[in-house]
Amino acid sequence: MIRLFNVYYPIRKLILLIGEALIVWSSLQLGAFLAHPDDYYIVLNFEGGHFKILVATALVLLCSHWFDLYDTAIVNTKGELYFRLLLVPAMLAFALAGLKSEGITIIDPGCVAKTYPGFWEDLAALR
Repeated sequence: MIRLFNVYYPIRKLILLIGEALIVWSSLQLGAFLAHPDDYYIVLNFEGGHFKILVATALVLLCSHWFDLYDTAIVNTKGELYFRLLLVPAMLAFALAGLKSEGITIIDPGCVAKTYPGFWEDLAALR
């Protein structure tokens, strides 16, 4: 156990959190490199790319914890775990697309009612 901010955390959870953050961070860095092969240095260093990747990484980690991915007592089946794992990047992608693109219309807004009831309020708060 490691004491951090007057709370004891298991080493396994901290290693899992750090490992997940590194995977997300490096995949977004790779995506920036592949999207801008000639200008990736400028995009990352002078256009705030590192900060944007840090914010996106933090959002992924927060979504992972909001969906209780690390509490195995809540997740009953493997299928539910895979669904929750895929739900995190999907929600992040929809949220980022909604922030950047005008005119996107979701036909059935109730599609997230079961999995993420507060999605529309959270998305509105980001805008």
